Amino acid sequence: MNSHSNKYFGFLLLSKMEEIKNEESIDHKENCNKV
Repeated sequence: MNSHSNKYFGFLLLSKMEEIKNEESIDHKENCNKV
């Protein structure tokens, strides 16, 4: 059970990092468009 929850937490962390990366790239594109 412990290893399963660790795997799940790792997956959540990974998808959260992907979300942040995607948001940052979107912000960057918008900033470029503003300029």
